Order: sequence, then structure tokens, then C-alpha cells
Amino acid sequence: MRRFDLAVACGKADSVGSDKQRGADMSTDLEIIQVEGEHRIDSRLVAQSLGIEHESFMRTLSTYEQELQELGILRFQIGEIRGRGQPQKYVLLNEDQAIFAATLSRNTRQVVAFKLKLTKAFSEAQRQRQSSKPPIHAFT
Repeated sequence: MRRFDLAVACGKADSVGSDKQRGADMSTDLEIIQVEGEHRIDSRLVAQSLGIEHESFMRTLSTYEQELQELGILRFQIGEIRGRGQPQKYVLLNEDQAIFAATLSRNTRQVVAFKLKLTKAFSEAQRQRQSSKPPIHAFT
């Protein structure tokens, strides 16, 4: 799994599971990771950026699971157990899945700002990935 620090598009990347308190505002940085050659974003971060509870967002993802599967494999993950209780289930969404899921939210200022930030973050991750590829040499 490769993490992208998207300083240009969305500020310094920060892990979702950190102990920092985060509000539901757009100062939250978006961290795009690369899993098996594909860019992904954590559903917990998407929910937080949209200003909704992760549990509610997961219900939405479950409701539209068939449509999301058409856009790629849903990569369900299990979070670390902290203290007592059940580990949190989350999804690593690809670009198309994240954008589709965001379109299911009402277009408040926060949601629109997130959609723009998400688009920029995935674009920057793609640019970083392309710039890190070795050049292709043509032999003539």
C-alpha cells in the first residue's frame, strides 16, 4: 500500500486513525493511498469530510453496493480494535466509487467543497504516480 502526500492538492496528508480531534470541516486533509496500483480513499475520511457519521455513510454504501461494484471492487477493511468493543468496518473506495458516493449527498457548501477537493486530490495522485514512472524508451 503506497500513501501519497498530496501537499499541492489538499495539504499534508494525515492518517484517519490518528488521535487528533477533527471537526466536520473542510480543513481535513484528504489522504489518497495506492492499493495494488489503484488510488483509494478511506470511507471514514469521506464521511467526515461530508459532515456525516461514518455508520450512516456505510449504510448508504450498503444501499448502493451493486452500483458501487459496477465501478470496481469494494475493498472492505477492518480497523484496529482500540480498547473494548468491535473493530470498525470501513471501505477503501476507488476514485469513481468515491465520486459516486459523494454525489448521493445533498449539495451543501461543505459537500460541494469536498467534491472539489476530492477531484483535485485524485488528480494530484495521478500526476504524482505518472511522474514517478520511469520514462518509456522507443527503440528505432
